[in-house]
Amino acid sequence: MNNETVNRKYKDTVFRLLFKDKSNLLSLFNAVNDTDFSDENDIKITTLENAIYMTSKNDISCIIDMKLNLFEHQSTVNPNMPYRNLEYVTKCFKRYVGNFDVYSGKALTLPNPKFVVFYNGVNEQPPIRVMRLSDLYAHKDEIPNLELVVIQYNINNLVDCTLMDRCEPLKEYSEFIGCIRSNLKTMDKGEAVDSAIDYCIGNGILKDFLTNNRNEVRSMSLFEFDAEEHEKAIKQIAYEEGRAELILSMFNSGKTLEQISDFCGLDLKEVEKIIEQSDGNSLDN
Repeated sequence: MNNETVNRKYKDTVFRLLFKDKSNLLSLFNAVNDTDFSDENDIKITTLENAIYMTSKNDISCIIDMKLNLFEHQSTVNPNMPYRNLEYVTKCFKRYVGNFDVYSGKALTLPNPKFVVFYNGVNEQPPIRVMRLSDLYAHKDEIPNLELVVIQYNINNLVDCTLMDRCEPLKEYSEFIGCIRSNLKTMDKGEAVDSAIDYCIGNGILKDFLTNNRNEVRSMSLFEFDAEEHEKAIKQIAYEEGRAELILSMFNSGKTLEQISDFCGLDLKEVEKIIEQSDGNSLDN
């Protein structure tokens, strides 16, 4: 994988840019951990930036007072986040330990990890959702010997999430994204982003951040919403392909077109069209 491919696949996001600022990151850390640290110098950034780690890259990770927080921003729901975080924290621990001899008789000391996802997609989600690594295990009835818990906060601006009341940058970020989404109902992407930036600056929402980083934020926002639309399109294609397989399977098993139509909630002509396209033959033959 060359550097151009890496940079394209893992393009920086507005969320990462906003919380690279240590003042904003400290506010986020305090909100998540219910702490009141005030010295930005207490923060040690542990985000793995090297291309070697790109396959298990998260948005931001940091340590304060031996508490390792791994933050991820998502616009889609991903039930595999516990496993992704397991991969990532393993690499974080490995780098943290360094050259320590893990085969010696001396016990090492590791920071306590916390895994947090900030969700602001369009699919409905509760204000807080808990995801566990054990949710992915084949045998659900056994007590897991290895567990990892991820907390997902829904940070959409219309959702009652108390976390945002404790972190002003996160709340204003949510308002900015909400403004873009609202604008997209009547504007093209470029106009929607520009209008949102102007509105937020004019109303004191992320004012300094947007003023100082306007070009970067515009570029990143366009990229993020393009990626979001692309992902929706891919999922729609997958849904349609899966539906076509189901319809064809029902038809080949002897179900009538009417039965298939009722079961799938589709018009009879649509069912006929899907079968003909999938089977390559006209139903009239």
